Amino acid sequence: MTFGINTCATLVVKPINFVKPINYEDPSFFIGSNKLPKTDNYTYLGIPFDESLSLKPKFRTLIKFFLIN
Repeated sequence: MTFGINTCATLVVKPINFVKPINYEDPSFFIGSNKLPKTDNYTYLGIPFDESLSLKPKFRTLIKFFLIN
C-alpha cells in the first residue's frame, strides 16, 4: 500500500483546559521515514474540527443561521 504523504496530516487532540508546559512540542508521526505534517484544524464532511474537537463554534453558527432565516 502506498500513501501520499503530501495529502496526509496529523491533528493532536488535547483537552480544552490543556496548558502547554515550557518547551512542549506536539508529538510527530511518521510513515516509514517520512514525517507527517501537522495541522491545527481539520474539516471532515464540511464540519470543522480543532484540537479540542469542540463542536460549539459550529453549533453557534447553525443557531444564528436558523434564527436569522
